[in-house]
Amino acid sequence: MHLHNRIPVYKEAPFLRLLPFLILGILVQWYLKPTLLFLAFFIACLPVILIVAFFIPSMVLQQRIKSIVLQLFLFAGGCLLVQNKDIRLKKNHFANWIKQNEFVVKVKLTEPLSEKAKSYKTTATVLALLNKDTTIGVTGNIIIYFKKDSLLPKLAYGSILLVHKTPEPVKNSGNPGAFDFAQNCLFKGITHQVFLQQTDYAILPETEALPFTGFLLHIKNKVLQILNHFIPSEKEIGIAEALLIGYRDNLDKDLMQAYSNTGTIHVIAISGLHLGFIYLILVACFKPFAKYKWIAKFVKPISIISLLWIFTLLAGGAPSILRSAIMFTCIVIGDCINRKTSIYNTLACSAFIILCIQPFSLWDAGFQLSYTAVLSIVLFMQPIYRLMYCKNKLADWFWQLNAVTLSAQVLTFPVVLYHFHQFPNLFLLTNMIAVPFSTLILGGELILMLFYWQPFLAKSLGWALMNGIRLLNWFIEACSRFTFAVTDYIRIDLVQCILLYGIIAAFGKWLLQRQKPFLFCGLFSLLFFVIVQQINSYQIKQQQKLIVYHIPQLQAIDIIYGNSFYFLGDSLLSRQGPLRNFNLKASRIFLGTNNNEIKEFNLVKPLFRVHHKNILLLDTHYTFARSATIQEVDLVILSKNPKIYIDSMQMCFSIKKVVADATNPFWKINLWQKDCERLQIPFHYTARDGAFIANF
Repeated sequence: MHLHNRIPVYKEAPFLRLLPFLILGILVQWYLKPTLLFLAFFIACLPVILIVAFFIPSMVLQQRIKSIVLQLFLFAGGCLLVQNKDIRLKKNHFANWIKQNEFVVKVKLTEPLSEKAKSYKTTATVLALLNKDTTIGVTGNIIIYFKKDSLLPKLAYGSILLVHKTPEPVKNSGNPGAFDFAQNCLFKGITHQVFLQQTDYAILPETEALPFTGFLLHIKNKVLQILNHFIPSEKEIGIAEALLIGYRDNLDKDLMQAYSNTGTIHVIAISGLHLGFIYLILVACFKPFAKYKWIAKFVKPISIISLLWIFTLLAGGAPSILRSAIMFTCIVIGDCINRKTSIYNTLACSAFIILCIQPFSLWDAGFQLSYTAVLSIVLFMQPIYRLMYCKNKLADWFWQLNAVTLSAQVLTFPVVLYHFHQFPNLFLLTNMIAVPFSTLILGGELILMLFYWQPFLAKSLGWALMNGIRLLNWFIEACSRFTFAVTDYIRIDLVQCILLYGIIAAFGKWLLQRQKPFLFCGLFSLLFFVIVQQINSYQIKQQQKLIVYHIPQLQAIDIIYGNSFYFLGDSLLSRQGPLRNFNLKASRIFLGTNNNEIKEFNLVKPLFRVHHKNILLLDTHYTFARSATIQEVDLVILSKNPKIYIDSMQMCFSIKKVVADATNPFWKINLWQKDCERLQIPFHYTARDGAFIANF
């Protein structure tokens, strides 16, 4: 059937027509913040418009007005969803009270503790604030860090604590281009955090645990125990846990980076791939009972949907797997009532439901990648597959796998470039091996869960899984070591990302339907993209900056000349690795300096000249000596706890500004700040104010 004879997609997919207006409402509310009064007036006008429409003689015009009213209602609904989910707007949010008085905070742990390098981390719901004889019922969620201690009491999901320390607002590092941790927490309903030592809290004998959540956690712990018992290898167990239930606490960071560099990170991120495999297994299990109508009509759909959703909840309910769970639920119900639904409608319906439940999913990279990947496969898989014909069944199967992988990249690569600033050049090769291999491993893990009580079979299967994962890890790490494995440090902004989608849409339409206007649209979008890129490149080449980063316990300073930088700081951050990638890579991509480090630089500490400014860098090794002349200093950087007093420095230097990084103790920061306030010298502390950026 020719493409132009087909029924338009938007007519057979009503949710595809409704979804954009819900999304528009979510975006408008978040960025423009219309008030509740305005929204109430806006919604009140809609029934009036609808009543007026009934008096219009033209039926076509009536239908159009009704359609517009529905779209405006969805727009307003999107706005209200964001207002309802923004926990800061709740009147009884605990933050509205702790600003005014000192309270003891009563909290309930909402998840088990996870181990970090120097602490244990969990999340908690704030139940009440206690002050003398007053108890105030409040809402809100916080992150709690417990100091690592051999005497740490047993804490679990549902434990009730009295916290004698005031939670602090969640803050970002303030480094340019860094991940917006505060916004990410807010989208999860978390606004504050607190670090506790044993003297900062008391455990109450009571507990509050939801039975179903407790049941899921019990199953999750049982699964983790089985995997740890039969796959006793540090690297392999991390992959096994992530692959089966999305548990990522034990993942090796270097190994995770290797999976990311080779374009196979989706293998260890719970997604539709895993749920689809489980769906096929469940369907196969019910095939022998197809002749029994009552099983096919009732037992089969209820069992499949229930098991899919239990697995979804065990995996943490990430947007990618929620989307798949909703899609497969629609497919199962459609099969049950003998109705085939449009894949576009099912996809849009699942997105609509997820956004109604959690509108902030719209900003989640996993949500964006999940939907663009499925839509890309639906649109481009068959055209790509038809480019090559293979007579051999095995060759045809491999080509199908490659066609799926290639088609998924078409709409996902702008999102990948925008969020992750890299493109895996070997994705076709690595996915051709990793996808089927990881599917076999996942199947083996499911079998292990069923027969863990059989010692010989479970040990044999565990040994096979451990070595299978080891082989997969070896392959991924070997591929990631090639210098051409990944194109890194790609910098595109939101405008360029949108333009890339314009280019893909226009050229895709032209290639599939051979309509020349779309060719010109694609060329125009490409030209605009190049112009924006050149403007950004010109601005980057003109920049001259000095940046003092906020990295706890580490010194990091970048002196930027155009698209290059010179680094001053700890050697740990000079080496390639997770520490440098996490703390500095995003900033250098954002600033356009990428990996262009200046190795030779004529700089003599402590006093040096940069961009025609005098910079004084004082650290542990600095020895203060009085001078007969007072020298002008534009910026003093205090790092690694130097033994100096601002008053004494004033005798030798005329200081315009002081910056202290997070390598200094807090008590000394307070002393320096008081001195600067008295001397009317601006003072910047990176742990409180974020990274210091001087534009020259």
